[in-house]
Amino acid sequence: MERDYKGVHVTAVIEQNGKVVFAGEAYDSLSTAGGMARKQVVGAPPDRPYPQTNGWQFWQYRDEHSELHAVEHLRKRYLDRGRETGV
Repeated sequence: MERDYKGVHVTAVIEQNGKVVFAGEAYDSLSTAGGMARKQVVGAPPDRPYPQTNGWQFWQYRDEHSELHAVEHLRKRYLDRGRETGV
């Protein structure tokens, strides 16, 4: 996954165990990893350890045509497929 945020390119990887690795640290959620990525670029707000972030919207992936999409797009496709198959 990747994102250009305020002129800085950040990347993360979702491991098989579901952890999201950003800057060598493993996080339990896309949102925490996204918040830490934003913190690296802009710092933390005074009342939080990192900026509150919707990781599903923050992180992007490249499709087979190298076009970027929010990871939320994958989640929606997965959920829609489950509704179609009754799973």
